[in-house]
Amino acid sequence: MPYQNTYHSSLATDNQVYSPDCDKKYFYYESIQVKVNTTGYYSFRSYSGLDVYGLIYRNSFNPLDPSENQFSADDDSESNLQFRLNIRLTGDMTYVLVVTTNQIIQKRAFSVVALGDSHVTFKPISKYMYTFAM
Repeated sequence: MPYQNTYHSSLATDNQVYSPDCDKKYFYYESIQVKVNTTGYYSFRSYSGLDVYGLIYRNSFNPLDPSENQFSADDDSESNLQFRLNIRLTGDMTYVLVVTTNQIIQKRAFSVVALGDSHVTFKPISKYMYTFAM
């Protein structure tokens, strides 16, 4: 029987923003450190009233270069415009899950449910870790 863990948060005006293509369109996002106890297969699914997009990074996320360290990404594999990431994670590695939208500067609550071979630890990364001028 797989383990299940849930993370609840929201995209709001105090979240960071980034421009994935440096085209002056800014999107709210939240970055969440993810760790697993056991190497194995895990599924991350979003639940929100927003069209949310999920990305997993190895080690760290650089909002000034969103392609750096990107491991997996998904948009709309689940119903109602939600993401589903089915991936194999290593137990001794740190990952960063980034939850964002495909719509410019949208805000609302979201949840991420993780199912997998072991317990998944979610830890929000400081919303003020990265600062840059818009």
